[in-house]
Amino acid sequence: MPLEVPVNSAQVGGTWHAADANEVAFPLGGIGTGTISIGARGNLRDFEIWNEPRKGLTLPYTHFTLWSQAGDSPSVTRVLEGRIPPPYAASHGIHPNLGGGLPRFAESRFLGRYPTAELELSDPDVPLEAKLLAFTPFVPLEADESGLPCAVFQWTFTNRSAENVRATVVGSMLNPAVFSGTDPFGNLRSYPNGNTRNTWKGDENVQGVFYEGPDISDTDLTYGNAVLATTAPRTTAKPEWFRGGWYDTLREFWDDLSSDGLLTELDPNFVAERGAVGPEVVNIVPGSVGAPIELAPGESATVTFILSWYFPNRVNGWDNAVPTVAPTARVRYAGRFGSAWEVTEYVARHLAQLKAPTLQFRDALFNSSLPPAVVDAVAGTMVVVRSNTCFWLENGRFYGWEGCFDHGGSCHGNCTHVWAYAQSLAFLFPDLESSMLRTAFLDEVDADGKMRFRHAAIDGQMGSIIRLWRTFLLTGDRKFLAELWPNARKCLDYALATWDTDGDGVPDGEQHNTYDIEFWGPNPLAGVMLLGALRAVEEMALRLGESEAANKYHAIFER
Repeated sequence: MPLEVPVNSAQVGGTWHAADANEVAFPLGGIGTGTISIGARGNLRDFEIWNEPRKGLTLPYTHFTLWSQAGDSPSVTRVLEGRIPPPYAASHGIHPNLGGGLPRFAESRFLGRYPTAELELSDPDVPLEAKLLAFTPFVPLEADESGLPCAVFQWTFTNRSAENVRATVVGSMLNPAVFSGTDPFGNLRSYPNGNTRNTWKGDENVQGVFYEGPDISDTDLTYGNAVLATTAPRTTAKPEWFRGGWYDTLREFWDDLSSDGLLTELDPNFVAERGAVGPEVVNIVPGSVGAPIELAPGESATVTFILSWYFPNRVNGWDNAVPTVAPTARVRYAGRFGSAWEVTEYVARHLAQLKAPTLQFRDALFNSSLPPAVVDAVAGTMVVVRSNTCFWLENGRFYGWEGCFDHGGSCHGNCTHVWAYAQSLAFLFPDLESSMLRTAFLDEVDADGKMRFRHAAIDGQMGSIIRLWRTFLLTGDRKFLAELWPNARKCLDYALATWDTDGDGVPDGEQHNTYDIEFWGPNPLAGVMLLGALRAVEEMALRLGESEAANKYHAIFER
């Protein structure tokens, strides 16, 4: 049956997408943590949790599943996704380890209103309607609370039948700690340095599967772990799936769940013998956690899952091309947590406090009087702060590429003639904006006032001065302003001496800029940026008691 927005829906703004919106990818993840995206039909895609962009990477056997039974009717098992639409472009269609042949819901639609994603599913053969709210905590002005390496999935099921319904919702994930990719045929590769470990962990707040690799140094670039857990009080689990040949792994899971809605834990030491043909039995397997529920007619229930990850080490520099020889640095969240399980426990304990401001921010933005195009632009671009375009180190330093390719950053060095145009970071997380400005003014300014970035860029250099004044207005941090003031003045004096060749206050020399070209002669872009920088430095000088400097730059501005 077609899904319709309820009459009393509080949803404002955004666009609902059907399952065939193949390019929808809504990122879930915190500042400096990497992301996992959710597609328009509810599929998990683009796993980028290893401190680098990896667009297109999908973890096999990773999805949510629903088993349900109304009264004495036959049970129904479905992957909690909309059906996979064409085109099926791979050489052999959909690889079996992606579960393309498993039944999914007949109707689905998706709504992204950053920082939350919503999915609605229905099927004439399933007695329950399913709704998903997915998010990573987003708390403006609290960068650490917005920098948690996790995604929260809250599934709400409503019984639309006339009978009582028993159901189990299951989350499954392939161990990502040492994911080794696939071979040319699409089959999983074993991890060459040892077996993975999926173990069951839990306390009174949260229970789930803890995914690890073999014992290696916690300073190794590949070191890490992950968790898929639920806060449900009653659980069923299969920490390690059957280690079989061909696609027995998926078949055993599906048959096990479909038989009675419960999962059977297997002996983790058992490995099936390899058949005469087919892929090797691999040492990386999925694990599952499920939550059984019972619903009377018309009743609803919500089950919360937390997916968290912990990959604390990254290349300490901009060049990822030679990670085996580059030194490593620890990411910000590694200073707060010692494992993905610690992340999961923290999120479970504080979920209400983390969720409330996330929804409050979303609703304030999407219920505002701003034109829809503006809301869409703001919501769509603030995502960059929590993408792999940006990274945040344990020492608090925050950096950003100019942007990202599918598998690498584009243009290193906190590119000033790109970041000078950004707005969201300064208003939402001014501490991180301050970090970028400290790098710009304390690390990148030469003795003559040139701000280094391949070429000195007039809009980047003048824009950084304006950013400094804006950040002071937002934070009131006088010490921060005084610390950066000397080099801010140097940068402006460099501009007046270099780009204004005749001293009339209008740039007319060779002016590199954001278009990666050179302007020659007077032009409105560079001219307005210089005027803005003059006014900003005048105001800074007044705040710092340097009236002579303020008068000097005021006179140039007026001229």
